[in-house]
Amino acid sequence: MTVSSALSDSTCGKYLAPSTIPGAGVGIFTAVEKQIGDTVGRGDICIPVIDMYWQADGIMQPFSDYFWSGDTMGMSHKTDSYNIKALYPGLDCAMNCHLVLLNVEKADSV
Repeated sequence: MTVSSALSDSTCGKYLAPSTIPGAGVGIFTAVEKQIGDTVGRGDICIPVIDMYWQADGIMQPFSDYFWSGDTMGMSHKTDSYNIKALYPGLDCAMNCHLVLLNVEKADSV
């Protein structure tokens, strides 16, 4: 049995707290002990956004700091645009990332 299948909805799988990285704001932590190979959370939905600034020219983008590069996230598209972003509106969008300090890895798509 994996840890994620043993968790109930009342178990604190992930939470935000002050980061252990100085000056990094908040980090994502778990209150459940994890072993190598265990899953962390259930993942987030990803919303592709094409030509965000063309679609809303001059409009303030309050979530612009929470978009990831579409190319980096493996998105491909058949348009004339090279401006594709990926928005993950769940808890994962708030994570800070420092590649030297990673202690989890991305799972393969289901």
